[in-house]
Amino acid sequence: MISYNKKYFINNSLGYVLFTEGISETVNAIYEIEKNHENGVIHGKWDGSVLKAVFHNKGNNTSGNMEFVFSDGGFEAKWKQGFELGPMKGKWIGVAEDYIGEEKANTTRDIGIYSGIFDDDEELCQEFNADEKPVIIVIGFFDTHLEGTDEEWEGFVGYIVTNTMDEFRTESVLFMNRKGEIQSAHDMGGEAICEGDFDLVGYFNELYPNEWSRIQELMWEYFELREEDQDTDGLHLTIAKDIPEELQMSTLYPDSIIDLEEVSMHNGISVGLVINT
Repeated sequence: MISYNKKYFINNSLGYVLFTEGISETVNAIYEIEKNHENGVIHGKWDGSVLKAVFHNKGNNTSGNMEFVFSDGGFEAKWKQGFELGPMKGKWIGVAEDYIGEEKANTTRDIGIYSGIFDDDEELCQEFNADEKPVIIVIGFFDTHLEGTDEEWEGFVGYIVTNTMDEFRTESVLFMNRKGEIQSAHDMGGEAICEGDFDLVGYFNELYPNEWSRIQELMWEYFELREEDQDTDGLHLTIAKDIPEELQMSTLYPDSIIDLEEVSMHNGISVGLVINT
């Protein structure tokens, strides 16, 4: 599923890699990462469906091992500097240039809102009425990748606010990669850096620009920061007005699961919630 002679964008589109086909199951590539002023070459050979390769960074004269796994419209790669045995902790996620164009043209995803409070029995339940102060706010959508294949998966992509569940409000981006694996990170003023120095906010905005804008609009339209609701423990959002049924997650995506086990609160502890819409 590799695309030759086409750019794959990496690192929030501040870099790219371009593959060309070699002889005898080999692959060559050049790459450039503008943000880090890196450029180099890659040489690899197929091992089944995995491209095992070595890279040489011309900018800092370093080399190391890489492995690429390609899927519909992109790849996931891991790398390490040097050739000694050990885990590859570096990470690239590549998105093919034509795939980005297709994603930007797709505006069919409906954005839903889940707003939850704890009842008297400490059970999480939905609350969409104005003036309530939810403990958890989730805004996003479900998307499906690799449809019609054995690797097809559906997952939630969105924005999560832990409101009064912690000493401070925390805002996170939750993302399902093309393998159906959950990635999440705190939004720190427009960046959500996860493992491998990968920015989920940037990737979200690159793949789903229309949906990201809509999420921000809904956040500010239906939730507000009232001065009288603030205290020394942190900032708390209040539902600004009734959230209509057509925007509720349970209406748009009934019986779907939102797994927040990987989302952490301010103190680093997992939210520990699985929401059934």
